[in-house]
Amino acid sequence: MTQSLDLLENASDSLNEALRRVGDATHLNPRPYKFAVLHFTHAIELLFKHHVAQAHPLLIYRNPFSKNLAKESTIGLWDAVQFFKNEQRELTEETLADLRWIKDLRNNIEHFKFEMDPLAARLAIGRLIRALNEFHEENDFTDLAGLIERDCRATYEKLADEYKQRLFEAQRSAELANSGRDDPQTCLSCGSPKTMVAAGNKLKCHFCNDELALHECVRCTERYPEVLMRVWNDDNGRAHRDWICDFCYDHIIDHD
Repeated sequence: MTQSLDLLENASDSLNEALRRVGDATHLNPRPYKFAVLHFTHAIELLFKHHVAQAHPLLIYRNPFSKNLAKESTIGLWDAVQFFKNEQRELTEETLADLRWIKDLRNNIEHFKFEMDPLAARLAIGRLIRALNEFHEENDFTDLAGLIERDCRATYEKLADEYKQRLFEAQRSAELANSGRDDPQTCLSCGSPKTMVAAGNKLKCHFCNDELALHECVRCTERYPEVLMRVWNDDNGRAHRDWICDFCYDHIIDHD
């Protein structure tokens, strides 16, 4: 059966596929990011062409005066960007820089060897989604959220909300730093879930970057953050301090 998609439907299809690939990727399997970049850049180019075509359908052709439009090539991403600029619908310099970066990466993936930092790709996609949402809202273009299919909504919302993406990145970073030890825990400073892990003799939050000293309890020998312990030997001029956890301290006091 023949499939037919107009510009917007084609863009929406690629956007959702990009989000699926982002959702599939893990730190152990970053390969889906390659396909996320390909689908995402394709989606942006088609979205921009669609908005140009809304001004006039012929404007998506490089030669709209051709006698044989079917054989004419269509405009590219930067032609569309210039069209928006000429209409005083300008993208920010930061967004243009992200577009150049991801477009260059896409070209290298398609035509040459490439190197890709998965974190950089994910962050760029998140920034571009947020920038496109703002650009579309300011210019009364298509609501991007309305193009997102149900199975892609969680990934889209994570990328579209800067806090959610920062929290997600912090949780990923904590997971990597943890290397299979105890599960990351809620930060005792900022309250961010699953962002705090042990790093040597400290607990570090990968969201707020706060660090808390870890000490071994003199009674149970477990390690706890300093905020959950108290000095046991009151220092007494000694260079070394002994610490006791609150649980052990309460147990001793209750039995006195």
